[in-house]
Amino acid sequence: MPIRNIVFDLGGVILNLDYGLTSAAFAERFGIADFNSTFSQYKQTNFMDEFETGVKNSLADLSAYLRASFPEELVNASDESIAECWNAMLLDIPQTRIDTLRTLRGMGYRVYLLSNINAVHEVGVDRIIERDVDGGLEAWRASFDALFYSHWIGHRKPHVETFLHVVQSIGGLPEETLFLDDSVQHVEGARRAGLHAALVSKPVNAEAVDLYAVTMEALGSMQG
Repeated sequence: MPIRNIVFDLGGVILNLDYGLTSAAFAERFGIADFNSTFSQYKQTNFMDEFETGVKNSLADLSAYLRASFPEELVNASDESIAECWNAMLLDIPQTRIDTLRTLRGMGYRVYLLSNINAVHEVGVDRIIERDVDGGLEAWRASFDALFYSHWIGHRKPHVETFLHVVQSIGGLPEETLFLDDSVQHVEGARRAGLHAALVSKPVNAEAVDLYAVTMEALGSMQG
């Protein structure tokens, strides 16, 4: 069955990230030396489950949790300063990646976004979109057939039900859907749900991911 739907991850695929910058920001601003022991790309706490599925959905929720985790360091920290450090990992969105999304839609593919994200990161991402994407948020939304943010839909990767929710919402089939993500566990979750899936990794000696080349390679392997 041919691929009709392409679902992209956001961070590390379309949006450039550096997780270390958030840890560095909390260390520099508040003297928290072990932030990664509580948060990392791979370690997910119960709070993060709730934060990324919208059970807890505000900066106040994040600030309260972090103050409880680091009571001495964050006792006088404002919510705004916590948000600045939390969002330090968010870098930029190259316009070439937006162009790739539009090219794929012009080729007849339906293009979607599925991201594990939270309310505070959404604010930071929106600012980057307004800064980096020609046409801002309106053009960003128009580049996709639909957006699926985990804290909007109440589901997060890598759970099978998350991918099935997306497929059912778009009226598609798992076997005609390709998912691209930079996390192995998310790719494996998509495959368990019956989707085709490809791991996006930054090539050695390359400055950045070439999203068009990565997508074409994945499509070729699925349809060849």
